[in-house]
Amino acid sequence: MDPAPATCPSLVKKETPAIEKKEERVPASVEAVAEEKGKVVGALAVVKGSVTIKDPNGNIVQLKEGSPIRAKDVIETSSSGQTQLKFNDGNIVHMREGSQVKIEEYDVEDKPDKKAVLDLLRGKIRNQVMKKYDGKQSKYEVRTKAAVAGVRGTDFIVSWMDGEKDITRIDTLSGEVKLKGRVDADGEEASIKQNQSISYVVDGPSEVLADRA
Repeated sequence: MDPAPATCPSLVKKETPAIEKKEERVPASVEAVAEEKGKVVGALAVVKGSVTIKDPNGNIVQLKEGSPIRAKDVIETSSSGQTQLKFNDGNIVHMREGSQVKIEEYDVEDKPDKKAVLDLLRGKIRNQVMKKYDGKQSKYEVRTKAAVAGVRGTDFIVSWMDGEKDITRIDTLSGEVKLKGRVDADGEEASIKQNQSISYVVDGPSEVLADRA
């Protein structure tokens, strides 16, 4: 069979329409990407059961040992989950079952005005604070809805329980912890020393320090 002539409609070469390529946003630098995601301040050293993280964009990811943690992340353990947050400066936070913590602010650099601020949204955490803070220029704080626990360098447990009464409980294992209410920053401040415990109870508009041992 003779080849079809070049004028045959079936073999006429069709021009492929040009596809407009959208310009993708390219970050100016690697640092820009890191800034968008939040600065890496540590990693998970231990994971038992289910542990998830929610980043500032609302993305929820299942975590495993070695997963990085960043400032502004919200970390949550399931009813059977536990984890250990090991920060780059040596501080360690143990999260118990059914707990939720937001890393509100965390400076790992060794500078005079360094700050570490953790929001305990639910549950219980143990804080092993290896670095020293003066409580004024440099701070390590664990905040609940009602109270703020500040330390200079110690080992302590904070638990938060809400219900008819909202209770913040501090158990100091070593060192000393300062506890005060969040509403009245200039109000009464309690000092909880080694082997002492105290509960900060909020019932409606009132705030009470109680259960000291």
